[in-house]
Amino acid sequence: MPKMSRLLVLAVLAVSAALLLTACGEKTISKSTVEQQIKAKFGGSAEKITDVACDGDLDAKVGKTQTCTITTSDHKTYTTTATVTRVSGDTGYFNLSAPKQTS
Repeated sequence: MPKMSRLLVLAVLAVSAALLLTACGEKTISKSTVEQQIKAKFGGSAEKITDVACDGDLDAKVGKTQTCTITTSDHKTYTTTATVTRVSGDTGYFNLSAPKQTS
């Protein structure tokens, strides 16, 4: 198992982020907020994160997912999935899966 995956599995077991939802139209968790949470949760691994890219905003509905790509300083890429677990008023909660190496 790659170093990053081993270290991150422990960090991900109980990761949950609570974020304010955007106020206009459909409730979403912004792309930039998801990317920031990924950097915050996985940034302390042996390989330094140089970039995080998500496809778009995360719909604030339980079960909705967003896949994001993490690039590290050693030019490896990983994917992680943000999954909405709960929505309460203007706050959305999501978990992040353990990153899986793609290259």
